[in-house]
Amino acid sequence: MKKILFFLLTIVGISGCSFRHVPIKGEYLTKPFEISSPKTFDEVWGKTIDMFAQNGISIKLIDKSSGLLVSDISSLTWSFENDEGKLSKPEAYVVIEKIIDPGPMRPMKPNRVTGDWNIRIKSDSSGSTRININLVNIKAEMILPSHNGVSETWEIQARSTGNFEKSIAEYIK
Repeated sequence: MKKILFFLLTIVGISGCSFRHVPIKGEYLTKPFEISSPKTFDEVWGKTIDMFAQNGISIKLIDKSSGLLVSDISSLTWSFENDEGKLSKPEAYVVIEKIIDPGPMRPMKPNRVTGDWNIRIKSDSSGSTRININLVNIKAEMILPSHNGVSETWEIQARSTGNFEKSIAEYIK
């Protein structure tokens, strides 16, 4: 009887110590955000550069001849979802999955959430300007201390909410 009780307590103890992943429920961007503007290429290009400057986003690559603008890696605002699959912070640029700490049974916050922006601007045959905005290389990382003194880094699921992309679209229009 003691062996069975010990076995059951061991199983409960082991299962109680594992982290629980709560996946992202909502619908978020899965492909680049694309808009069209009646403004000229030069107007859109200038407005896009202004938007980056006003938001303090440094630019890694700028090539006006191909209409390509790539940011440096940037820290991003992020949010968990609530139980209904809605953003807890509706203005966040990124949504991340919850990792529930088995001790206090609370979501663990990431140490950093980063990504970079690729923007492609081009004129089309109708005289409009097409803007393709893509948040790439999204990384949400959680650093966990381990028992042997070596920390462990976890990458957790993260997606663009479309908020930054929409703000660029509104700014350009």
